Amino acid sequence: MTDALNPRHQIDAAADPYLQRLLAFIQMNAEMERGFGPATALLQHAKTFEPADKNPAWFTRGPAKQCFDNATQMVIERLASGDNSVRYAEGYAMDAELPIPMQHAWLVDADDKVIDPTWRDATDNLYFGIVFETPFVLNLLRIKQSAGILVDAVGMRRHYGTLELFESGIYRSATN
Repeated sequence: MTDALNPRHQIDAAADPYLQRLLAFIQMNAEMERGFGPATALLQHAKTFEPADKNPAWFTRGPAKQCFDNATQMVIERLASGDNSVRYAEGYAMDAELPIPMQHAWLVDADDKVIDPTWRDATDNLYFGIVFETPFVLNLLRIKQSAGILVDAVGMRRHYGTLELFESGIYRSATN
């Protein structure tokens, strides 16, 4: 199955039953949205990500079940140290041992590889999401005073509920 809604990233889910299940789940949610929402945004802009081979030297894992805070905090710490090579990403992830779609946040390095500051072993996990511009994430954090973009459907509609506002916050790498 190739997702025709996402022209930037051709998604071939034919060989991956977990990705098929995830895309069907997101499609079902998109059909229930009134207007532009998180699931629609994912169908239009998300892509899959592979985990990094190893975590960087500066890496520290945050508390379990705090992925949005962990990823946001790590981006802020890296920015404060003068390193803007990692970006905040959000969407869904599926743990290889428990293949249930979970809203999740992680970091993406300069090579588009996942650095997961929450889950212990990212090796075989499926990551499907959107990478955001750091100023966009920080601005939303100031406005909402809580981490998370797609996970907060009400906040999304209130602060960036149009396609144009939302797209202004998407990171555009050279490969996008």
